[in-house]
Amino acid sequence: MRRAAGRENKEALLRQDAENKEEIMVTGNEIFTIAMALVDEVTPEGAPTREGEREFAGRAPLLLTSLAGEVYAYSSGYEGGSPPVLASLADAVPLDDALCRTVLPYGLAARLMLEENPATASFFEARFEELLGRNATRRRAVSEDITDLYGIRGGGNG
Repeated sequence: MRRAAGRENKEALLRQDAENKEEIMVTGNEIFTIAMALVDEVTPEGAPTREGEREFAGRAPLLLTSLAGEVYAYSSGYEGGSPPVLASLADAVPLDDALCRTVLPYGLAARLMLEENPATASFFEARFEELLGRNATRRRAVSEDITDLYGIRGGGNG
């Protein structure tokens, strides 16, 4: 009896934790700020510099939308469908926090630096791919129905 009550409490806490995570999503602005830190475009307080914002913020939502499409299948909430689209940096990014805070900033930094410093962009892209590869090993499999087109499972003499 005690084990059942403990298990129910644990399950309730896990549900509550999942609900809280859904409510608090990383925004495009947070990813942008981390990317700006990577390219050394932040003030001592950690905010993007005015020059960095002026130069990069306009392209960031479009680039993040593109990146979200690349990493969407690696998110724990992936069940097919369309990847998220960001209209502005204020939008929440409905992907795993780990992807948003560790993988996406490197991808964004790489794309923002392509013209300004290709060598730095190459470093950031390599790091993005490395982190995405690490995440791929933790990727959850999605099951789907398989259609038997040849009647093999039906016992035919195929």
